[in-house]
Amino acid sequence: MKKLDAFEKGILAAYEKGKFKSTSPSKAELAKFKAAATATFLKEKRINIRLATPNLWLGIL
Repeated sequence: MKKLDAFEKGILAAYEKGKFKSTSPSKAELAKFKAAATATFLKEKRINIRLATPNLWLGIL
């Protein structure tokens, strides 16, 4: 395990003392996350392939 810096040690100590409380995201936050996820998967994906002329003569296609 890597060594923790002072900031990370403080977070770990607070976690171990039970100072953090789990919360659920609000409906507005959920809608924002859902919109971002949908936009990510709807992006059109294009691939450009460049072939040199000698490759065409070899019948690779």
